[in-house]
Amino acid sequence: MAIKKIQSLEEWEGMQTPIALALGMFDGVHLGHRAVLNRCIEFAKAENLTPAVLTFWPHPSHLIRPDDPTQMIQNIVHKKDLLENIGIQLLIEIEFTRSFAAIEADQFLPLLHSKIHSLKSLFVGENFRFGKKRIGDLQLLSSQGKKLGIQIHGLPRKLYKGQPISSSRIRKELADGNLSEVNFMLNRPYACSGKVITGKQLGRTIGFPTLNIAYDPEKRPRFGVYLVRVHSESDSAWGVANFGLRPTVNSETNKPLLEIHVLEDSCSWTTGKELKIDWIQFIRSEQKFASLDDLKQQIKLDLEDSKKFLLKMKIPPLII
Repeated sequence: MAIKKIQSLEEWEGMQTPIALALGMFDGVHLGHRAVLNRCIEFAKAENLTPAVLTFWPHPSHLIRPDDPTQMIQNIVHKKDLLENIGIQLLIEIEFTRSFAAIEADQFLPLLHSKIHSLKSLFVGENFRFGKKRIGDLQLLSSQGKKLGIQIHGLPRKLYKGQPISSSRIRKELADGNLSEVNFMLNRPYACSGKVITGKQLGRTIGFPTLNIAYDPEKRPRFGVYLVRVHSESDSAWGVANFGLRPTVNSETNKPLLEIHVLEDSCSWTTGKELKIDWIQFIRSEQKFASLDDLKQQIKLDLEDSKKFLLKMKIPPLII
């Protein structure tokens, strides 16, 4: 079922659909988030409720510390798609304003209940904080929930290597190039999407033609070379991608570009084609080479490293 999106509590006010509501930013929709979301979905199915999410955009840090806001792992469109894919049917997306930030903690749940009369159950992580100065906690939610007839479910944090899985931890690993750690905590490959754009076709002149994708997320992955899987609506292929500033051939911009050398001749995507890219393995950091010949030799080594990884995955690299 396609997800329905609502962009204010006022838009929902007066509607009677009974809902089970998961509350949080859910940036990344990682394993820790999935524990909360899956429990919400399971409960909604058992109780004949609509599974819903209430989230914020932009991140509250844009208001609280505008000079150093939290950089999002994904954009709101990608988050919406992920929530829809796991079974969330309603997305309530609220702008985090100064008036919302000023709500006292003990007024938070009564406000939700006054706007969403059909709210039956609320699902949060055990570390969820809310209200002015973030002083509200699970204990306060639970006590207020009893008064209002709302079931409160606080889910324990998921651990990986003895530490809680969190969006901030994923951001750090992404910036460090630890893609295997990122993908484990996301429980899927880190991914992006975009249209093929026209490039300078320099790769073609040195024997390694590339697809160029305009991609510059808030939280940038480490600049470097990656093994990727590229998908269109009809087919897919392995590729070796470079994400970064291309210092060997370009000193004119600080805007990164995603370039993908596709490893399978059967896929010939052209300008304007919308593609989804799964980032599978970090190969090396981006670097500046003394000449195009040096760059060409390094690309050959990158392809060999990709071949080794595919063999390790027991995937026949027929075209490398």
